[in-house]
Amino acid sequence: PPFGLGLNPARGPLGGLRDRALARLSLRPFAVGLDALNGVRRDLGVPEIGALSALLDDFASVVVAVPAEFDLAGRAPLPPSVRFTGHMAPPLPEQEWESPWDDDDSRPLVIVSLSTTFMEQRPLASRILEAVGDLPIRVLFTLGPALHLDGLRILDNVTAVEFAPHSAVMPHAAAAVTHAGLGTVGAALSAGVPLVCVPSGRDQADNAVRVVEAGAGLRLSSRARPRAIRAALERVLSDTALHAGAKRMQAAFARDGAAQAADLLEDIA
Repeated sequence: PPFGLGLNPARGPLGGLRDRALARLSLRPFAVGLDALNGVRRDLGVPEIGALSALLDDFASVVVAVPAEFDLAGRAPLPPSVRFTGHMAPPLPEQEWESPWDDDDSRPLVIVSLSTTFMEQRPLASRILEAVGDLPIRVLFTLGPALHLDGLRILDNVTAVEFAPHSAVMPHAAAAVTHAGLGTVGAALSAGVPLVCVPSGRDQADNAVRVVEAGAGLRLSSRARPRAIRAALERVLSDTALHAGAKRMQAAFARDGAAQAADLLEDIA
């Protein structure tokens, strides 16, 4: 599907027509610097381009930092320059995560993560808190520098922290609720954790589509009410098919994408 629109894969001739028509529009917001870029290309004696997508044709290699099994483009024939190297995970933390709950607390752990940059997350955070407050779960809500929960109702089963390394906490989680940023999605699927995706912008809707297509989670509207969020989370916690989908993706995300990318760069050099 065209970039940035959060569309499901095309089905049949009409779907293909949809993709071709919208593909011409989806990159237009990113073309504001095209004239300046072509000016530089003229100075270098390089042919001008008519669309940003044509830049990909110039590269010796296009490195895609997700597994091919996760990306919808991996289902179609691609130029040999396109290489899927897999997830590029951050280094493991030096110290193990210390749970704020007692060791004998058997309630499922749910990670809630809504981005590290400002995206008007507070209303969504409030609805998520209302959704999870009466569930028999433990909730670790990672805030980052852009989100503050001051004044919101936080029940006893929720612990909010500014930061917790996802690579350390995800292996302990039963589910994750997220804006569907690629970092959080990658961390969850690397641990085989199914997701409730509530995208609000950028690439997030596209990532959420891929999670659903992988059978590894559910997608909700950014305006979803607490009842819908709670129902989705309860399903993700209990649906064995979604857990199986997340486990299938775990095997793909376990490959070291950074090492594969480094090997590829050495080959080009």
